[in-house]
Amino acid sequence: MPPIDLFSGLSLLLCCDSFNANNDTATTTLPITTPTTTPATTPTTTPAPLLPMALRTEAHHEDVTHSEPVNDEVDDDDEVEYVNTVVVKLPSKMAGGGVGHLVQINVFIGGLKEALQGGNLPQDIQLIMDILNSSCNQEHLQGIQEDPQQDTNSDDLHNTTISLSTSEGGNGECNPSVEKEKGAGKEEMMKGAEEEEDKKLAWWQRNIVYQVYPRSFQDTDGSGKGDLKGIAMRADYLQQLGVATVWLSPIFTSPMADFGYDISNFTDIDPILGDMQDFDFLLQEFHARDLKVVLDLVPNHTSDQHEWFTKSVLREDSYTDYYVWADPKGYTPSGTPIPPNNWLSVLRGTAWQWVEERQQFYLHKYRKEQPDLNYRNPAVRSHMKEVLKFWLDRGVDGFCLDALKHLYEAEDLYQDEPVSLKSGVSDPLQYEYLEHTLTVNQPEVFQIALREWRDLIDQYPDRFLIAQLYDPDISEIMKYYGTSSAPLSHFPFNFRFIQYLKTRDDVTGHNLLAYITEWLDNMPAGMWPNWVLSNHGNSRLASRVGGDLVDALHMMTMLLPGTPITYYGDELGMEDTYVTWEETQDPYGKNFGPTRYQEASRDPSRSPMQWDDSHNAGFSSANNTWLPVNDNYLTVNVKAQMAAQESHLRLYQRLAKLRQEVTFTHGNLTFPVVTQQVFSFLRSHLRSHSYLVVINTSRQQLLVDLTKGTGLPPTATVLLRSVTHTTPRRVIHTTPG
Repeated sequence: MPPIDLFSGLSLLLCCDSFNANNDTATTTLPITTPTTTPATTPTTTPAPLLPMALRTEAHHEDVTHSEPVNDEVDDDDEVEYVNTVVVKLPSKMAGGGVGHLVQINVFIGGLKEALQGGNLPQDIQLIMDILNSSCNQEHLQGIQEDPQQDTNSDDLHNTTISLSTSEGGNGECNPSVEKEKGAGKEEMMKGAEEEEDKKLAWWQRNIVYQVYPRSFQDTDGSGKGDLKGIAMRADYLQQLGVATVWLSPIFTSPMADFGYDISNFTDIDPILGDMQDFDFLLQEFHARDLKVVLDLVPNHTSDQHEWFTKSVLREDSYTDYYVWADPKGYTPSGTPIPPNNWLSVLRGTAWQWVEERQQFYLHKYRKEQPDLNYRNPAVRSHMKEVLKFWLDRGVDGFCLDALKHLYEAEDLYQDEPVSLKSGVSDPLQYEYLEHTLTVNQPEVFQIALREWRDLIDQYPDRFLIAQLYDPDISEIMKYYGTSSAPLSHFPFNFRFIQYLKTRDDVTGHNLLAYITEWLDNMPAGMWPNWVLSNHGNSRLASRVGGDLVDALHMMTMLLPGTPITYYGDELGMEDTYVTWEETQDPYGKNFGPTRYQEASRDPSRSPMQWDDSHNAGFSSANNTWLPVNDNYLTVNVKAQMAAQESHLRLYQRLAKLRQEVTFTHGNLTFPVVTQQVFSFLRSHLRSHSYLVVINTSRQQLLVDLTKGTGLPPTATVLLRSVTHTTPRRVIHTTPG
């Protein structure tokens, strides 16, 4: 391969002319290296196969990174590849003919002499090499690369994502030696690709799920708050983006004590967002473009202004036990009633609220304005099924069911939960202070409520059910899948990247491998994975790990097997917005007061969508928006990134198109090289191209020999590269085409 100095953050997609399929070294299988940093919880369940149509093999690992400086004595004419210190070894013989390999690496492009003289070499690069059959496939190049003419004189060529596409020479025969995996369903996984390819994936497996926070997406009435008409107005954008499923955060009638998560009417639209006619129009506009609509529903509790609660306080017939009520455990000397136990609210403080009129406490695992429903009452379960049926009959494609793990609590309400010995929290009012053995993941969640809801969903063709919960114990999360014979949700959200990638330093090769394999190894046989990088309750991706890794992690989640979930604006690299105490809206943040609100407030990640560089970023014509618009909207917006030849948004669109290839929908998964500084995975398929993704997760340039022992061809054509790059002007051969 010609001299390639790969800057960190650089990603290219290249097409090469030949591939050595007879290199024995390339078939070496190396043992998995134990990550130096592991998730908070070690997997405890028996490893299971990835999915029925995909074969996953063990990782190849060896120490391939080099932090020492490049040897100054190397001849100036030597042609070496600088890929932030990794030696990538590709399997040269894989089952079937014409298998290619896509490599994604953060690297520095250029000659050895230039690299040594340049100094301050960047870090995170991603190279995507697509090794095509026999010769460079121009149709493939044109299909993926929408902008063949790029500015080759740009001074801003740093931190890019490279995709290399190469063709395979020789007889094209490939037969990898695959280690037999442990876990259930192995025979099912080993079926031929032809048979696998015939298996039709459901829409929720093929599509990208895009989360919209309605208040912040588009305002059409000048109120400063987003609405349903605004979301409908942006249907074309969502279609062009390449997403096909839109998940709407709560839109139901609510007094907004918790911005829609306190629902006072499950079968109507909140006036702030519009009305039922607006919703029907949105549904019509989306379905006309083959966009699916998934609603966020919170069945665990209602608003204290719901008519059910009003009637329950009054002990009206049939509503008396609709909520979790309990007598006091006793009284203080002054006559104050004592709660039945020590249970805490997720949002801090006691989980019990006294009602003088009824002379009892009610349970609220969130705010006191959000009383918990009593799911031991069959009438409550029946009523909630009617709610689901109402929206299913209206044409909704599915539900994200929030706070599911809180649905049930121990039947004996006079038991205390033990103090947690692992959390390190000393504040007795903070939720993490206790170990929640009596209030979450109770057996009835799975055996009764979720089981009944899945049975209802299955009565409607082609509908979808997601379980939303956080839990440090991966085995508890996996229960929400159910089993192949008794499925529950289609999948529970995978929030591991949100939970554990808190800062740039958390993004290492070992960590990425650990979090991915933790999910795949514990997932029940025949189930489908998913990957979430951000959501409305946490800091945005770019603010947590840095804007130069946005393309890298999108490439990872969009090309791994499974369903990627994108939070609105992340396709642009939107960042958290600074919100003053006076501007703070989030009740959770307000609970911590003016000195600590920033520790807890979720407002920064909920700022308005940045559409263009006009007033309020094109979000609203109001003088003031409900949350401030980020100051960077003048440059970080949809209009600017659509017009640019290279941008986060344009790369996102191309990845959305690329992931429709059979390699990504049905292909196998292996992890060829993983170190603390490098992460890679290979997607391959018997009858299509193969793709190797390699990410330099470090802040320094690494040296990687992509030629030695890999059988990679001597030339390659660039198809794609990431936007975050600052390659010197003299380096032009990373330009697509």
